[in-house]
Amino acid sequence: MAVNLQLNNLSAMYPSLMYVAASSSSSSSLRGLGLGSGVGVGGLPENISIVYEDAANGTGGGVGVGYPSGPNGTDAVALTEPGPTAPVTTFNYYNESAAAAEWAHFYDLVLSWQGIILIAVFATFIVVTVIGNTLVILAILTTRRLRTITNCFVMSLAVADLLVGIFVMPPAVAVHLIGSWQLGWVLCDIWISLDVLLCTASILSLCAISVDRYLAVTRPLTYSRKRRSKRLALIMILIVWLLALAITCPPMLGWYEPGRRDLRECRYNQNEGYVIFSAMGSFFIPMAVMIYVYARISCVIASRHDNMTDISVHNKAGVTTTSTSGNTGANTNSKSLSNRITSLKKENKTTQTLSIVVGGFIACWLPFFINYLITPFLAEHQASQMLAKALTWLGWFNSAINPFIYAFYSVDFRAAFWRLTCKRFFSAGQKPQFPTNTMSIRR
Repeated sequence: MAVNLQLNNLSAMYPSLMYVAASSSSSSSLRGLGLGSGVGVGGLPENISIVYEDAANGTGGGVGVGYPSGPNGTDAVALTEPGPTAPVTTFNYYNESAAAAEWAHFYDLVLSWQGIILIAVFATFIVVTVIGNTLVILAILTTRRLRTITNCFVMSLAVADLLVGIFVMPPAVAVHLIGSWQLGWVLCDIWISLDVLLCTASILSLCAISVDRYLAVTRPLTYSRKRRSKRLALIMILIVWLLALAITCPPMLGWYEPGRRDLRECRYNQNEGYVIFSAMGSFFIPMAVMIYVYARISCVIASRHDNMTDISVHNKAGVTTTSTSGNTGANTNSKSLSNRITSLKKENKTTQTLSIVVGGFIACWLPFFINYLITPFLAEHQASQMLAKALTWLGWFNSAINPFIYAFYSVDFRAAFWRLTCKRFFSAGQKPQFPTNTMSIRR
């Protein structure tokens, strides 16, 4: 038979087929078929792409969809020999009852108490992400003390996380509830591209913060405030987003696995080469840079702390032996030392805050990227979709926790959050008591 199926040896590949039998069909019994003998196959999978040859006006044989062959009224596909002048056409078989079953599952889930709890959890997660990162952005824009170089990168991070909460999480909830992607491959590609773009921009923003802190701490003279201008910060942020876009674009240009757009599920690109490229560019290389940078910062701060301790002990010993006439000079040295210690504490607190942000990022995203990296090299039955979904949400969880890290460690952010949210509910005399030993992310 000159019939070309994308699935070779259909009955062998799908041993659970309900019915396979020879039949003699006529143009009235099989839709789209001409006269001839063929094979009826009942109980086909949900979506099979069949390349068939069909003769015009039913004068020759062909392959099409018919409904007479399966037992008990099951759907069937009939295969017949083509006519000599049959043109080649592509036909997608889809069992519409599967779509109806998915929507029935959706309604059952939504109306059940498990579904209500699930929707409440997802909705809370999204609302916290959106409101938290919106507060970070508004705090930086409306608080003069927070308009610093480092916080330019923090705002870039918050913008990326906010957009994740608006454009990436809600479609994921819909897919989880319905059970499949219903909006076509074009919107699927847009959604996946937004996910990759925004998460990569978030990660690279953290990397830029790390590099900025490293240069400010290790090279305080050459990387002074004059060189750390907001214009330079904006240029670095632009580079961050351009790099994120460069990592996102290749699948749009054709770098994806074969047959991706024939799938009914919307998933990450599983082309082996692209997976390695994107995982390295989006996560593993930035993570390595951040770990190295913060290790170096910790060493420098520890060394300075030891030096400050030695100087402090030396000055105290010198003050005890200084005559009364030298009290003015001793007091000046003591004040200078106190200022240096205070500055060092601010540096230490800022670095500690940003280190916790980076630590939370690694804890949330590392499991996802390990699974993402190995999935294309596993057999289909070895890859767990439930595990992949859970790890994806764990990664997105990072977009929700950053504002709380800022609020916990930064007195300026905490005061700004109070002013933007709770202040109107309290009288002017009731002011929040913020500890003065908590430093802000300022530089």
